[in-house]
Amino acid sequence: NFFISERAQAISDLIGKLGDFNDNARDLANGLQRAEDKLRQTDGAAKDPRLLDKIKSLLDETKELEKDYGKVEKGGEDLLGDADVLGADGRPIADTVNALGDRLGNLRDRLEEKA
Repeated sequence: NFFISERAQAISDLIGKLGDFNDNARDLANGLQRAEDKLRQTDGAAKDPRLLDKIKSLLDETKELEKDYGKVEKGGEDLLGDADVLGADGRPIADTVNALGDRLGNLRDRLEEKA
């Protein structure tokens, strides 16, 4: 009975961490989407001081998104460790972290190209 109780508590803790991870990942994805949309609005625009100000502002936003990504990445690493202990498959968490990291890197690269 003790083993079952201990395992149930571990699963309960994991579910709480997973909820936090999903919230942070969703917030980051939404922030990335907003920044990507703003960047798309600059496509084809003439390079003038206003455009460069927009790009600089987006680069600043991207720095904030990088901090958010750090939280998602840390939460993902913690979950992967916990999932390993419980014998669960953490691949979807790793895939989420990697996909968000790829989007963030792509956004940063495109902004730096335009700057």
